Order: sequence, then structure tokens, then C-alpha cells
Amino acid sequence: MTSHLSSLIYLSILMMFANTLLAHGGQPKVLALAFHQGSTPMVIDNLGLFDYDEQADDWRWMCDDAVNAQTGLLTALPFEQTLIATSRVGNYRSIDRGCGFSLIEGVLAEYSIGAYIQDTDPLKSNHIWAYSQSLGRYNDLFLSQDGGLTWEAKGLMAEGIVYGFWQSVSDPQVLYVNHASAFLKSDNGGQSFSNLTIQIGQDRYRNQELRILGGHPSNPNQIWVTALRFPNAQLLESKDGGLSWQIIHEVADNYESLAYHVASSTLVVSTPFEGFFRRLADGTWEKQAEDLLACLIYKENRLWACGRGLPAKWLLAYSDDMGKTWIPRLEKYRDASRLVWDCEANAASIMACSSRCLSENCSPSGTKLDMQITDTDMNDQVDQGENTDMDDLILDGSMLDRKEDLGILSGSDQKLNESSNTANSKQGCQSNALFISWVDLLFYVLFYALFYVLFNFMFRIYTDRQQSSSNE
Repeated sequence: MTSHLSSLIYLSILMMFANTLLAHGGQPKVLALAFHQGSTPMVIDNLGLFDYDEQADDWRWMCDDAVNAQTGLLTALPFEQTLIATSRVGNYRSIDRGCGFSLIEGVLAEYSIGAYIQDTDPLKSNHIWAYSQSLGRYNDLFLSQDGGLTWEAKGLMAEGIVYGFWQSVSDPQVLYVNHASAFLKSDNGGQSFSNLTIQIGQDRYRNQELRILGGHPSNPNQIWVTALRFPNAQLLESKDGGLSWQIIHEVADNYESLAYHVASSTLVVSTPFEGFFRRLADGTWEKQAEDLLACLIYKENRLWACGRGLPAKWLLAYSDDMGKTWIPRLEKYRDASRLVWDCEANAASIMACSSRCLSENCSPSGTKLDMQITDTDMNDQVDQGENTDMDDLILDGSMLDRKEDLGILSGSDQKLNESSNTANSKQGCQSNALFISWVDLLFYVLFYALFYVLFNFMFRIYTDRQQSSSNE
């Protein structure tokens, strides 16, 4: 028992360090897409939030430091002027579209939130659902009826984390929730829940294996669930509200996201490694192995997705033919480097992100590798002939980039820009290479150490059980 406890302690410590490392570093990754205004979704990334400004026809970036400068961004939900976000140490709310955040107090403050979902009832646009994924305690489903200011728990008392939630679009009273100890359905908007048993023939699925992927936009009784099994994950479908199920697809991978087109009866699913799959109206399946993507959302006659793979072809793209062809909307992070978030210059989020950048001389975590001095000081130094040795002069290239994009480079700016390119070619690339190799090395060390501890822990449990069985 003592050895098991020690292993768990080591495992927790390694996970803590791994989380800290990946908060501001490692490989940037799109976490989710969310529609809130206009026809282009906001991109929620571990680097922060990327929002398309239709008037400026360009992207704006708010770094994850705006939410919490130490622990990064886990999930977020935009709606109207409100933003709700979760970091590894708290849940936050902004009422000015992210210019400033405050901690959410009350019952939600005690939990780590896995996702926020806006209510599908158009008459309840300020209603928000959330489910928790805290360790070492009961988890729950929560509802806010005032735009995230106050929350009420639905009393699930879930043993283990909540895996997923889906609310019907055509009938918002119908909800599905699955967690480590139950698969639940509500027909009255979450006032009460009934337990569903997922079974096909004699094969009964464990709740820990199941993850809700989504449901039919116009049929509240048709839902899709993935079963995480080895060697093949299974895609399960129910057309009667979870009373009966059938396996409609299997893959030696895992199903990550799903979308459905009602008019053509086309179902599309994404997997991390095997590619993109499409089920046609006649039940046949097509595979596009070259397309690694996730975050599938179908809205207003258009399928949206985020890119996966190393490197990803693009960060955000849409398809007008259900995934046969894709048109990039945000190709690379640098495309969002021209505009700052739409806030006052002294706003808390702007100040928090002052040391972050997406330009060429930035680390993968969006952190400036260069020391900074002000634009005014730099111009004065060059105009007066001071510090003209670019090996001794540290430049903020993102400031010059913005001026160049706007066509307002002064004469001194032009001289700085030319010298900056020379200095950055000598210094910036070397710094980036060093940072990436250090992060990758530390990540792999932590990963293999974590794997070793977990394997050792499971092996000890197995041998103890074998010994107990032989003694009996």
C-alpha cells in the first residue's frame, strides 16, 4: 500500500511539472472553436484567443496570459460581450470581451471546468452549461442563468470526472451527460436525470469507455458516442434516445469530433492519426487519410475544422462540400500578429500580453525572446547615431511590423527595420532553435518518466492481485 501511495505521489508531481511546462510552451494547439458573432468562429488555442475582425478583415490575438499569467488557458466560451475562461487554477469571467478578467466566485470556484456550452434555446442566450473535471472529489454539471455570474450545481455527485455533455438543438429540454460512473439523460432541462445502459447484445460498455461526440440537429433521440477500446475504438449510434445502440464504424485510433449535415444525411468524424471519415446517406464510408483535423462544427451551411498534425496545414479552415475540399481561414499564428485585441491601451489584458508576440522572433509559446526598449527610445538612439551596432542593439520587431503593415514607417523606422532584419537573422533563429530543443528535451524526459511511473504502478497492482488470488 505504501509503495502504491509513493507511486501516486511521484505521478502527481510529474503531472504538475508537465502541466506547468505545457502552459506556456510545447506545441501550440487549437483546443476548440466557438461562434459568437459574425460568420467566422473564434479560435480557442493554448496560446490564447484568436478572433476575426470582419470590419478590419484581419485577425486579433489575445494571449492566454490575459486570463492567467502562470497556468495557461484550458477552455473558453465567448458570447455577446462576455467571455468565460478556465485556467489550471481558476475560472474567470470578462464582461468587456476579454479586456479584463475577474475570478468567478461561488460554487464554480471549487472546480476545474472541462467545457462551457451555451444553451441551445434561442430564448435563453445568457444560459450557460458547464461540467467539471476535478480530481479527488465528486464532480457535477452546472447551469448559469445570468451569463456566468452565478452558478447552480445539478447534483450529479459524479464519482470521477465528467467526460461530455450534449444538449439537443431541436429540443433544448433533452440533455445527455456521461461521466466515469454513469451515462445520463434528462428530458426536462436538467431537473432530473435517468441512467442509460449502453449494451449491444451481451457486450455491456463501461462508463469509463464512453465519450459523447454529438447528436442529430433535428432529432433529439439520435446521438453518437465513441467507445475507447483496444485495438479499435468504436463509433456507436442510437436513434431512440439511448435505449438501443449499434456499432456503425471502427478505427484503430480514437474519434475526436463529429458533425452532421441534415440535408444530405452526411456524417463526418475526425481522428487524430487515421484521418477524416465521411458516412454518406447510403451508409457507405469514405476516408481522407491526408486530412488530420478536429473541432468539427457545422453551422450556416458550412463545415468548420481546426488543423492537426506536425506541422498542421492550417489552423482554421472551412468546407462547402462536407470536407472534400478545404479553404484555409487562418493559416498560421503569425497571421494574427498585425492587430492587437480591441481594448484600451492600458487594459489589463493588453498589459498582460505586452511581453508576448507572434512575429518571427518569438518562441513557440508566443513569448518574446528579445529584451524590449520603447519605440521612442529606439528612434532617438538611431537618429542621434547611438547604438548603431545591431549586435548590441535589441529590437522589438513586432512594433516595426505593425508600422510597416500600416504604411507609417518613418525614416528612422526604416533604418531600424533594415538593421533589425540583419540582426534577427543572426540572433533570432539561433534563439528559437535553442528554445525548441530545450522544451522538446524536457517534455520527452517528463513523458518517459511519467510513463515509467504509471507502468510501475499498474504492474505492482497486478502482481499484488495475482499474489492475493494465489493465497486464496
